[in-house]
Amino acid sequence: MSNNEYVPPAAPAGLKDAGKALWKDTVAEVEFDPHHLRVLGEACKTLDEVHALKGRLEADGSIVDSPQGQKVHSALPELRQARMTLARLLASLKIPAIQ
Repeated sequence: MSNNEYVPPAAPAGLKDAGKALWKDTVAEVEFDPHHLRVLGEACKTLDEVHALKGRLEADGSIVDSPQGQKVHSALPELRQARMTLARLLASLKIPAIQ
């Protein structure tokens, strides 16, 4: 292997399936500098959070009972925020369209 051949870096420790898949698919197509790899790592962690929040909402429903009556599940605004964070992190990477 020559010194110029790109070897995709390993995924950060602790990623779940969705985060690992995003990492693998992205670094296979784009070579990032260390700063952008850290941003991508945060995006992968955020994607895992999105999946966990979606799972919680699927299990509990978006409306839950409380002592004060029915209310919006606390995971719903967290999911919305995580999705916005994910979008911003991915946009900051300026990843070209992958063919």
